[in-house]
Amino acid sequence: MQKVTLALIILTLFLGVGCETQDSIAEMPEYAYSAELNHAKPYLVLGEGNIANEEKDRTEGLWFIVSQDATCYEEYAETAIQAVRDLYSSYKRDYTSVQLIPNDKLEYALSYAQASYAADGKGALGMTGSVPAKEMYWRVQATDRPLTEQELAIAELWWEKIPDFPSQDPLSSLSYDKEALTQYIADALNIPVSEVIFPQVSYNDYEYDERL
Repeated sequence: MQKVTLALIILTLFLGVGCETQDSIAEMPEYAYSAELNHAKPYLVLGEGNIANEEKDRTEGLWFIVSQDATCYEEYAETAIQAVRDLYSSYKRDYTSVQLIPNDKLEYALSYAQASYAADGKGALGMTGSVPAKEMYWRVQATDRPLTEQELAIAELWWEKIPDFPSQDPLSSLSYDKEALTQYIADALNIPVSEVIFPQVSYNDYEYDERL
């Protein structure tokens, strides 16, 4: 999992905006905010990740971000959208994707929001189709709740320790020994084995359509 550390830190303070209010957001020095993104929060870009690119002539980018201030569906979604807007403005990739993750230990593991913009109108797969045009440009999904402290602790240990528990069963569909890993996490966190479940995040689509 190679990543390129970026020095892009969003430091601007925002006016207080709740999940259900429509107060305006102060502009950042680097970027002017869309009037529609009233719930976007400050964020930090952790780095650029790897993304499969089957079209040699198509430029693509995946970035991971975190936001301590985003805590609900609208904030997760719009913070990810704003990050896509900012990164597209900086790098002009044909396809720009952002994952808003809980912390820097969970890259590729899970996220609170996923937003992508295909400037070429070809969606994530680099092709056109019969779906509405807006879906070929923007795709945004977000969850409506953050993980609990226990869920985060389980997810972090699970993702970190998977390489330490390789599967010994050649017929297993998993690359790791789930039973042994689960027992390790239960012991480490002093919780029952029955509570050691990798968190499942449910997402809802977020409607957004703008040509950048």
